[in-house]
Amino acid sequence: MIAQFKWRVYRFAERLSLTVKLALALLAAALLSYVLLYRPQQQNLASLAKTQTSQTTANKAIAPYADVNAYTSQFPKITSRAAKINALIDIAKQQNILLDEITYKSDSDINHPINHYQMAFSVFAPYPEVHHFLSSILMAMPYVAIDSLNISRESVLDDVVEARIQLTFYFANTK
Repeated sequence: MIAQFKWRVYRFAERLSLTVKLALALLAAALLSYVLLYRPQQQNLASLAKTQTSQTTANKAIAPYADVNAYTSQFPKITSRAAKINALIDIAKQQNILLDEITYKSDSDINHPINHYQMAFSVFAPYPEVHHFLSSILMAMPYVAIDSLNISRESVLDDVVEARIQLTFYFANTK
């Protein structure tokens, strides 16, 4: 019976064209690579994701506010707000940058651990000077973020640009 099955398979293989034989070989190779390579990696990835999820939930259950307290301790205290604004103005004076149309907006939520203080102003200077000014601020004051930067000029030939800048200062809210 096995010999008869072998004979039928051999006769069937003789009748197939070269293209069909190649297609069957590629199909067998694809199936073999899925079983030997892809499927085990997919199972490993699923088990790693499950392990990572369980570890993150365990970490959050232990101390949910420890990370927030460590994060907010990096910011200057809200009582030093005026000194930090003056430091920004000093950077502008050192670089001969004139701040125009300055507006301030304070976040008054006393229950939130981080206080936001927004400052918006215009600068009229060549683009490289504006770029250097903003880089200096970000290097000297890591607690300051650029919320928006709008640069415009009246003509392509003008060297001076108008930069409308909005910064946000982040302070630790002490109670």
